[in-house]
Amino acid sequence: MTVKEGDLVRFLNATGGGKVTRIDKNTSTVYVKDDTGFELPARISEVVVVTEGSTIVPKVPVHTGQAKAPAGTAVTTSKEKDARKRDLAHLGKVNAYLCFLPEEGKKPGEEGGFEAYLVNDSQYDLVLTYTSGEDNLKRTLRYQGVIPFDSVELIDTLRPGTDLDRRTRSSFVLVPIVRDETFTRKEPFVVELKVEGGKFYKAGAFEENDFFDDKAIIYRLVEGDKPFQAKKIDADTLAEKMMTKGDESLAKKENRARVGEARRPGSSSPKGTPLVVDLHASELLETTAGMDSKAILEYQLEEVRRVMKAHRRPADKGLKIVFIHGKGEGILREAVEKLIRREFPRCLLQDASFREYGFGATQVTVH
Repeated sequence: MTVKEGDLVRFLNATGGGKVTRIDKNTSTVYVKDDTGFELPARISEVVVVTEGSTIVPKVPVHTGQAKAPAGTAVTTSKEKDARKRDLAHLGKVNAYLCFLPEEGKKPGEEGGFEAYLVNDSQYDLVLTYTSGEDNLKRTLRYQGVIPFDSVELIDTLRPGTDLDRRTRSSFVLVPIVRDETFTRKEPFVVELKVEGGKFYKAGAFEENDFFDDKAIIYRLVEGDKPFQAKKIDADTLAEKMMTKGDESLAKKENRARVGEARRPGSSSPKGTPLVVDLHASELLETTAGMDSKAILEYQLEEVRRVMKAHRRPADKGLKIVFIHGKGEGILREAVEKLIRREFPRCLLQDASFREYGFGATQVTVH
C-alpha cells in the first residue's frame, strides 16, 4: 500500500504511530508525528497505513500498580504529565534506567516472560531509539518514541524462550529535549549494553529499587549525565597482570601462568613469546553475582573471540596465544577449541606447555 502525506500509519516494529507529515523519497524515509506532537523518522517499509475501521496501536501502558515514587521524587506515568509542570530553572542532569520485571503473576527466578521499562528520572524528555539483536550486525527496532520527564514507560515485552537471546546486544540512543520550551542542548547519549540472559532466572539478580514495588533487574543507562560504558578487557593488560603473579606456584594457584613478558602487537618482543590470556571468571569479571554457568561461559568465549579478532593481521602471523582455562571438568577447554576450529580454522590448535601452564591451557598459533 502506498504511503502519502497525511496518512495515518502505525509502526510495524515498534509501538505507536501517527500522521505522516513528510516523505523523503531519496532515503525512503517517512516522518510521523505522534500524539505527543513529536516527529519520528521511519523507513517506509516499517510503517503500514491504518485502514478504515482499524486504529493506531496505542502506547503500551505502565505495569499497573507497580510504579512507585522514590523518596523525594515522584515517578509518574506519561498520562499524568499534562497536569504537572517541570522545573525549567533546574533541569539538572539526566538519569535513565532500564528495568526488567517478571511478567505479571510470576516471581523472580521462575520460568516465564519479562517486561522492560525505561525509567526517566530526570527533568528532560528523552527521545528514545532502542534496538537489539543476538550480535552487533543485525538488529531489530524494539521501541522508538518520547519518554516524558520523570516517568516510567513499558518499552518491550519478552516472551518465554528465545526472546532473551534476541536482546543480548542492545543499543539505546537517548536525546534529551524539553518539548514546547527553549532549553540548553545536551549531547545525545549512546549506550551499548550486553544483556546477560542467564541472570534472569536467578532470584538473587532482582533487587529492591526506588521505582517499583517489585524487585527488578536494573541496568543504569545514564547516571548524572554519564552514560554506561561496558567493561572492556584488554589482552595486554591481562598479560601484565599475569606477570605480577609469576612467583605464584602452581600448587598455590592452580593453572596460573608463570610467564615472561607477553608479546604485544607492534612491540619489539621476540617472536615466539606467547600472549597469555587468563579466562578464569575471577580475572574477567568484577563479580559473577546473578550469573549462571552458561552466562559466564558465554562471556569467556566472547573474550576468546575478541582476542583472536584483534590478532589476525599479517604482522601477527606466527603469534602464539595461550588461553588459560583451568583443568576443571573440561567444559571451557572444549568450548574454546570448538570456537577456534569453527571461526578461525586456519589457526593451529594444541595443548600449551605443561611445564609452563600445567594441564589447564590451550595454545593457538595465528596463521
